[in-house]
Amino acid sequence: LQRPEPGGTVHRDIPYQSRLFNRQALDIYMPTDGGDAPERGYAAVVFVHGGSWMHGTKEDIRVVDRFLSKMRNEGWAVISIDYVTSPLRLLARPSANVARAFEWIHEHAADYGIDPWNMGIYSVSAGSHLTMEAMIESGDPGSLWRFWLNEIGPVDLVAMADGEAFEASGTLAKFPTRYLKKHSPLLQVAGPFPPTAIAHGDADD
Repeated sequence: LQRPEPGGTVHRDIPYQSRLFNRQALDIYMPTDGGDAPERGYAAVVFVHGGSWMHGTKEDIRVVDRFLSKMRNEGWAVISIDYVTSPLRLLARPSANVARAFEWIHEHAADYGIDPWNMGIYSVSAGSHLTMEAMIESGDPGSLWRFWLNEIGPVDLVAMADGEAFEASGTLAKFPTRYLKKHSPLLQVAGPFPPTAIAHGDADD
């Protein structure tokens, strides 16, 4: 099914990292309410897509385009980020991408009429895992983000590597346990997170 292009102003393919062989970009969807920007800039939500760490792009926000449209119609900007996806690069490279994207957004949000201190995050699946890693790396996520909606985010990669229900379980099982522990947010979380809502399906193993 071909979804219609979103209306309103969209800034596409803005590079947040331009390193050789590791160029990454993001899209900024401006609000569609037609009103003037608040004095300090628009509030924004950052979308981090899923895809088992192995696939997916920032355009996957179209999968949740009802969310995109609702937020924009309510006067929010929406920022969708890319990160490297490859089973051979689990997991340090994509989490470093997400961390750098978050830094770039805080540094440059005001250039696009967005209030850098009035932003939250919506992440899905692998994107939720990478968001957790990036937040832990930042050291003080509670002061950087107003909220976080974490949908089906993996927290214990050792347990997932032993499972069968998840697409990436076979790939995870190839990594040493010590590496999976290092990238298991369950074992790394310290300090205050922003107000967080965690959503899982009741049949999710």
